Amino acid sequence: MSLRLRVLALVAVFVSLAASTRATAQAPTTPAEGAQITQAETVLRWTLADGWHTRCLEWAARPETASNGGRFLEPSGSTCDLAPTDVAYLLKDLELGRYYWHVEVERQSCDSADLAGCRTDDAYGPTASFEVVPPPLPRGCTPAAAKAVGDEILLPYALDHFPRYFEGIEGWSPVAPVCRDLNGDGDREMVVRELCCTGGSISPWAIFVHDRDSGAWKLAYAQIRDTVFRLKLLGRVVRTTLPAPYEGACTRWIRYREVRWSGGRFRSRLTHRRRVPGPC
Repeated sequence: MSLRLRVLALVAVFVSLAASTRATAQAPTTPAEGAQITQAETVLRWTLADGWHTRCLEWAARPETASNGGRFLEPSGSTCDLAPTDVAYLLKDLELGRYYWHVEVERQSCDSADLAGCRTDDAYGPTASFEVVPPPLPRGCTPAAAKAVGDEILLPYALDHFPRYFEGIEGWSPVAPVCRDLNGDGDREMVVRELCCTGGSISPWAIFVHDRDSGAWKLAYAQIRDTVFRLKLLGRVVRTTLPAPYEGACTRWIRYREVRWSGGRFRSRLTHRRRVPGPC
């Protein structure tokens, strides 16, 4: 083998060993690769190979690095406020989405007892990832479940289908849910109603059923355009009292909306107007 080929072979071996060393200098361990977490914080953990020390931690929304063993092209954050022996870091204030992270490590190696012959090697190790996802919604018919499905399902549905009214409205609060088997399947549905603002404001409400496969609540019926004075059950029928029209405390006319299970779905009908007895 020629001298040139020998030199090239030695360089290739050196590069391969250097890359291998960088890869084994530290190893992410927690969270597990690709894990899904529901909290706004998590502890990142890694291991260090003999002779290597922690230098910095870096995280990003994208995994691309500037070079093999280099920093992220577009880091979201980083910290070098770490002790050389640290192997854990609490990452806080996490938003929903995927996170990529890696640790920069360093070590000192000397060819002789003379410190002048020492050098410091540093590199980022393998990239790990995890994802922050929303926590599962409660599955029981409870005030907590009513608030969760109201915030996550009903109000977004109302905003999507009637943005002219619901855009910018805040301060919604759910009424205690109504729990009743409304379709005769032996499982209780949950009726959720939201209140806000004034007596003449729209009161979006909905019927939620359990998904047969996952058991999670899913929207089966929603009414997002009525001002509702009252919501009650008549057997398996949901009846709401509506002003027709709204005249404040002296509203003289009302009508009922009745929603019942029929033909494999919930169907709605409005009754005729009727006068409210009273002094107004």
